[in-house]
Amino acid sequence: MPSFVGIANLVDSLYTIKKLVYDEKRMTLSDFKEILNQDFNEQEALRRYILHHIPKYGNDIEEIDSYFGLITEHIAEE
Repeated sequence: MPSFVGIANLVDSLYTIKKLVYDEKRMTLSDFKEILNQDFNEQEALRRYILHHIPKYGNDIEEIDSYFGLITEHIAEE
C-alpha cells in the first residue's frame, strides 16, 4: 500500500527546483545540489528566499498544487 506521507514536501522541493533552476535561472541544478549538500552554508539569503517567496503546496495556487496530482497519479500507475 503506498504511503503519501511526505508528498507535500516532495511537491515543494520539486517546485523550488523548477522555479530556481529552470524559470528564474538563478543557478544550475549542480550548483543547487552543492548548496543543499552544504546545508545552505553561507546561503542564508537563498534559504530565506525559498521559505518566504516561493509558493508552497496547499495555498490554492494551481501551478504548484497540480504537482500533487501528477505525483499521486504516477504512484498509482506504478
